[in-house]
Amino acid sequence: MAKTKKEKETILKKLTEAIKNAKLVLFTNYVGLRVKETGKLRCLLQEKGCQYKVVKKTLIKLALEEAGLKDFEIEKIGMANGLVLAQDEIEPIKAIFEFSKENPQLEIQAGLFEGKSLSKEEIEFISKIPSREQLLSQVVYAVKSPLIRLLNSLQFNQRKFVYLLSSIHPVK
Repeated sequence: MAKTKKEKETILKKLTEAIKNAKLVLFTNYVGLRVKETGKLRCLLQEKGCQYKVVKKTLIKLALEEAGLKDFEIEKIGMANGLVLAQDEIEPIKAIFEFSKENPQLEIQAGLFEGKSLSKEEIEFISKIPSREQLLSQVVYAVKSPLIRLLNSLQFNQRKFVYLLSSIHPVK
C-alpha cells in the first residue's frame, strides 16, 4: 500500500528527530538476516535502551540533511539499511558485534557519534573497549595491589622476628 505524502512527511520528521536526539547512530546492512534473527536483534537492542529501524537509503539521506548532518558520506552505506539509534555510546556497539559473531550476515557499515562520522574500523575499535565495570575493577586492583604487597612485606618481617625470638626463647 502506497503511503500518502503526509504520511511520508510524518515518517521523515520522526526519523529526523530520532537521529538528532541519538548520541550514537549505527548503519548496518541486514541483507541475509531472517525475520526471526532481526526480531532477536531488536529485542537485544531494546534491552540496551536502543532502537533498531529498517529504513530506505533515500529516507536516511533526507533525514540526515534535515538533522544538519550533511557532511556524512551516504555512499558509505548500502541499500538495505538498518539503523541503530542509541543514547549509550559503547553498549550498543558491543551488542551489535556480539550478535554479528553469531549472524555474520549483519554488517556494520558506518556510524555517527554526536554528529561526527565513524568508520567501520573505528566502531570495531570501540567494541573492544572494556566495559565501565571492568575498567573500575582494574583501577581498584591497580590501587589495591601495591598496598597488599606492602602489607605482606611488613607482616613477613614481623613473622620472621617472632620466629627468631621463639627460636631463642622457646615457649613452654
